[in-house]
Amino acid sequence: KGEKVREENNFNKNLKALSGFEYNNLRKKLEDLKELREFTFTQGKDNLDINIIKKRNLKKMYQDPIKELEKNLEYFKDFTRYPVLFFYGFGNG
Repeated sequence: KGEKVREENNFNKNLKALSGFEYNNLRKKLEDLKELREFTFTQGKDNLDINIIKKRNLKKMYQDPIKELEKNLEYFKDFTRYPVLFFYGFGNG
């Protein structure tokens, strides 16, 4: 039960972060979500240990989320002098 409360708390924090006018449509769609139909997710003890799993074939997005994050952080060290760096994925707020 505590895990469910933590998940809802993270979700609500992320919704609050989408407070700008440009996010109204996205925020409304996310608020209307009642259940995850095609995907599920797991979250370990570390808040960065999050994985998305496709329900149809149980395929995970990451084999080891923490190791992949560390690998990407190491890679991006080469770009620390760039004023802006964009990369795409998902986050937990």
